[in-house]
Amino acid sequence: MNQKRIIALFFIASIGIIVFSNIAYTNNNGRQGNTASPGENACNQCHNSNVLNSGGGSVSISSPNMPNWMYFPGTTYTIEVKVKKSGLGKFGFGFEALLPSGANGGLIQTANSVNSKTLSAIVLGNSRTNAVHKQPNHFSADSLTFTFDWIAPVAGTGNITFYAAGNATNSANNASGDFVYTTNQLVTEASTVAIRNDYNENKVSIYPNPTTEFITLKLPQIIDNEPTTMQIFDLDGRLVHNQIVNNSNNNSIGINFLKEGIYLVHLQNADWTYQQKIIVSK
Repeated sequence: MNQKRIIALFFIASIGIIVFSNIAYTNNNGRQGNTASPGENACNQCHNSNVLNSGGGSVSISSPNMPNWMYFPGTTYTIEVKVKKSGLGKFGFGFEALLPSGANGGLIQTANSVNSKTLSAIVLGNSRTNAVHKQPNHFSADSLTFTFDWIAPVAGTGNITFYAAGNATNSANNASGDFVYTTNQLVTEASTVAIRNDYNENKVSIYPNPTTEFITLKLPQIIDNEPTTMQIFDLDGRLVHNQIVNNSNNNSIGINFLKEGIYLVHLQNADWTYQQKIIVSK
């Protein structure tokens, strides 16, 4: 009787190990704290059959509504992490946005994401928010892009670094034979002052504010004939207007196509940048 019980318990334990293995590797919802950021390993701590960043694959970070990797405080940006490896069809990832101190920089949101979710990890005394893949939406031939939102922090926060690790797996239900890739991206806070000191006596101004149908740009006379790009973003970080402005004292720009709301006007040329919020009222 005891022998039968021992055999039965052994059989149940074996089933449990198999199920756990499948959960760990096949149904894995992503694991936090493995982005290769300071103080962390990458996914290759377990998926270690191949050398890190080998085999011709890659992981990349992009944002369709963040030009030049420059963020405006409080703005929501779409973040895309793409894991790529030809011949494979199951992918995972981890992502963090960190200050130089190792604490969170901004806020990661995955509520509207199809294939991403958030988890937290305590690393070097900081509770770090991670975006990671979720089951079962991490299958695709040759590559997969994970999409979620990042809300930029308050003004004066400064530089932030994005870290990402991607796992391209062979769907073998174990950790062997997979390829792990890492990357990072520096993101800078948009400046609101001219770079060159000799512009100080020729300050930039944008008026009237609030406005209804037009804005006038007053640019520093000292910039001569250098081309200046004017871009207008909504508070979701979407580019709604883009043009080159001349360097006369006054530029009148029609904005009656804009809906009522708050917008960010961004001016930039080779030597300086300037940003100002405007209010459009109808």
